[in-house]
Amino acid sequence: FLEPWRIAPMITPRFRLEQTDEFVLVLIHAPFVKSNDVDFYILDDQFKFFVSPYFLRLTFPGMVVEDGRESAEYDIDKGQFTVRIPKQTKGEHFDGLDMLTTLLAKKPTPSTPRIEVLSSASTKGAEAEGGDEDDDDDDDGEHAEENENWEIDQQLPPAEEPALSGVHYGFANKYEGVLGRLLSELPDVVMLSDPEHCPAEERGALRQEHEQAQFSDEHYLADFMDAETAQSLLDYTPWWAKGRRGGCYTPACRGDGACYSPACRSAPINCMLSDAENELLLRLPRKELLPERTSIVLLGLVDLLFAYCYDIRLTGGEHNVESAWTMAAISSSLSWLHTPDSIRDVVIACVRRSLCFPLVRSWCVAMRVLDDVRRIIRLGRPAVLKCLLDMREVVVHDEIRYILSDIYLTDYCIWIQTISARRLQKLYSALSGVVISKEDVALDLPLLEALALEQQEPVPEASESSEESDAESGEESEEESSSESESELDSDDVSDSDDNTKQAQTAAVVDTEVVVVTSAVDRLSV
Repeated sequence: FLEPWRIAPMITPRFRLEQTDEFVLVLIHAPFVKSNDVDFYILDDQFKFFVSPYFLRLTFPGMVVEDGRESAEYDIDKGQFTVRIPKQTKGEHFDGLDMLTTLLAKKPTPSTPRIEVLSSASTKGAEAEGGDEDDDDDDDGEHAEENENWEIDQQLPPAEEPALSGVHYGFANKYEGVLGRLLSELPDVVMLSDPEHCPAEERGALRQEHEQAQFSDEHYLADFMDAETAQSLLDYTPWWAKGRRGGCYTPACRGDGACYSPACRSAPINCMLSDAENELLLRLPRKELLPERTSIVLLGLVDLLFAYCYDIRLTGGEHNVESAWTMAAISSSLSWLHTPDSIRDVVIACVRRSLCFPLVRSWCVAMRVLDDVRRIIRLGRPAVLKCLLDMREVVVHDEIRYILSDIYLTDYCIWIQTISARRLQKLYSALSGVVISKEDVALDLPLLEALALEQQEPVPEASESSEESDAESGEESEEESSSESESELDSDDVSDSDDNTKQAQTAAVVDTEVVVVTSAVDRLSV
């Protein structure tokens, strides 16, 4: 025992006692608990029982013993433990087992006489010789403190547990007064702060206010811009979308549940339960559930299946330690004890919460999950039961939210086995007719996406490229101008040289003509 009463106030459960020649039978009424977490303590004439949030300590009029014959059983239907405690003396009759107040009283502790030390000199030798005895006394003191920790005040519980305020929740709204006594022990089991005094009509408004406060623009836009994260969830193929449906010969049918031909809808699919799932069915309590309003239960079924399918895609079919939290956060039933009013109401609530709480928050993923829910409901009771059993197995092992399996999932697993296929077909038709847009969730998604896309436009890069092009064009123009100037200079030089050449050639011709004329004159003179 870890002294749990020092953490949260304990509740004394209702109990009664019986006896035989060999055993004392303690029947303890402790509903909605985890039977695997029960602790028992048997020593001398005391019996102690603890399972959060209950604690019971009994002091018997005779001696009991823990010798291997002790046993305990838990009846989940009644929420009752039956503990068999062996008597130390076989055949001994314990008187006063009906005096419950006496049995609950604290065990009197023997008073120790006070000793006054008259001379310290006479005790020095005793202290030196009895050092080990002092250590033993210290150990005894520690044991006495441990025993004293058990002696907490207990009050006899009322014969019946009265309803707190008439506020109902859970499967078919048939539970009340369950969460109120557990909130001190499990404060985070639901997001609703006061489930026992908040009427159903107020939970929806409170839930929407909380969703609006929890919605993160940055988180949504980060997932919106990062297409790879959402695409990995979209590419995953869950078990209900695998394999080709027998009896459907439509060319467009790929066996992924996207075919809506009459032949495919009427064809059977293999949804047989495994041996492990059959074992889970055998552990369910035997009781008959007849809800007054079946429509409320069917709408709650859509809510639970959406949360389950989202976690399946998020984890790739392998639940993790966060799966119970994820499913409870997405489901408005498990987190806010909300009772939806219509099929459209439950769809919008599921999509809104999938954009506010899980790790990946994507509109495309939410739409794909909604399609998953349609497929599962279309497959019928076996497929729905497989999902509910798997979901219950995850939640029941959670340290905080296990109570939700008792007030929701267990009853759903029992009830779904009795529902007719016609009702599921009507639910599928109603769900297929629901079409919502991003404006319906009232989270300003179109505006956020438009702003994000505007900021994504490569304006700075364009300006840099234009500057680079301008610079390049400037350099090219400079080069061209310089080359033109050089060419002009070259052309001037060439023209000057041509002129000089022409002048030289003219002078040479003139000289030649002078020489010729001179030679001719000389000949005439001769």
